[in-house]
Amino acid sequence: MNTQPRHRQEADRRPRLAGSLTLVVLLAVAAFSMTGFSSARFTSSSAATTGSISAASDWTPPTVAVQSPGTSVRGTVNLTATASDVESGIDNVAIQYQAAEGAAWTTLCTDTTTPYGCSWVTTSVADGAYDLRAVATDKAGYTTISDTVRTTVANNFTVILADPGDAVRGTVTLSTTTYNTGLTLSSTSVQYAVAGSGNWKSACTNVLSTSCTFNTTTVADGYYDFRSVAQVAFGGTYYSAVQADVLVDNTNPTVTMTDPGSPLSGTRTFAATAADAGSGVAQVVIQYAPNGSTTYKTLCTIIDAPYSCRYDTTTISAGTYTFRAVATDIAGGTTTSALVTGRVVDNTLSAVSVEDPGTFVTGTVSINASASAVSGVTSVKIQRAPTGTTTWTDLCTDTTSPYSCSWNTTTVADGAYDLRAILVDGAGKTTTSTTVSARSVDNSIVRGVDIQAVNGTGTAGKLDNGDKVTYTY
Repeated sequence: MNTQPRHRQEADRRPRLAGSLTLVVLLAVAAFSMTGFSSARFTSSSAATTGSISAASDWTPPTVAVQSPGTSVRGTVNLTATASDVESGIDNVAIQYQAAEGAAWTTLCTDTTTPYGCSWVTTSVADGAYDLRAVATDKAGYTTISDTVRTTVANNFTVILADPGDAVRGTVTLSTTTYNTGLTLSSTSVQYAVAGSGNWKSACTNVLSTSCTFNTTTVADGYYDFRSVAQVAFGGTYYSAVQADVLVDNTNPTVTMTDPGSPLSGTRTFAATAADAGSGVAQVVIQYAPNGSTTYKTLCTIIDAPYSCRYDTTTISAGTYTFRAVATDIAGGTTTSALVTGRVVDNTLSAVSVEDPGTFVTGTVSINASASAVSGVTSVKIQRAPTGTTTWTDLCTDTTSPYSCSWNTTTVADGAYDLRAILVDGAGKTTTSTTVSARSVDNSIVRGVDIQAVNGTGTAGKLDNGDKVTYTY
């Protein structure tokens, strides 16, 4: 029977009970407030039985390493591992193997006593390359997996082509190793084919050494299979296991440096866009250099999109700089972006403003300015100009705070004027304030031009109560 509805009903009843209690309390408070102060008190206490807390005896996983049996093995070989755990101790160590680059590990043995090891009868597996590892478990249950080591099982005449890598470009070295040659080896070669096609072609032929070079630019970008071929005297051809799905990528990535803006100060974001349709973008490095220099320094290296980083520009000397981004794909191809030049780094922040003296000014007025600079204020110059012009005239230059000038407006023609202040900081940098515009200077003398009187309720021709006099200027 489903009991969930009952749980919901019980949950629904609890808020209603709480609401009723709140209402009662409010009414009680209201009642007490009409007659006086409440002396009610509420006391709560809780208790628990005695308990104990203890720390785990082992918080640290064990350490483990598998020993390499050599670059090649045959017959029965002894595999060993070392493991330790200083807290709870080692419970067991398992030694495992799988075909090189495989995805299924097989446990060869599990040992509970040191030295940890077991025998591997290599004739039970096919000749070829194998990865080995050890897995240690301590008595607290923590597990550690060792790094892998690689060896080649060669119980018969065996040909091995070394892994050329997931992605290649340009001229690559292809290395072949033969085991248990016995017979006279006449030649080795390496072949390639479009992945999965089986249409094998020669990458390098008649090579008696252990390696040869293949110019990948002679084929189109794409996925290819590679294998080694060994010819022995009096006939007989032997093939290595196929190194499948190796990407040939001779196309460089694309990259664009994003303009960080100018001036730059404080911590800023530097970014680039990059793409590679072949092997993919491995990393993007954002760099900077003084304008005109080719000695670039790295701001940051980014391995994942979006390719951006935050950087504190106060660690860069003030000056003008060029920025660029360098993208590298997984195959090793690189591209440098177009340069973003002339970007100024300036962390000597300065600020200046001129105070508004009012819409209309007359006579001698005080023009005040405010200024600040990280490197210190050397001087503040206050200027005026007829509105709409750039004919600036100095009112004064002040070197101490508060920065102020007295302006005798009677020395200029009546009209509209603009005001501004110019700060020179301790680094010699000049900062100009926002302009206070169109402040009217009017020093003209007020002149009377007319006077009129209108009789009210009193006697005509006589100025008395109720009469009106109008002056016009």
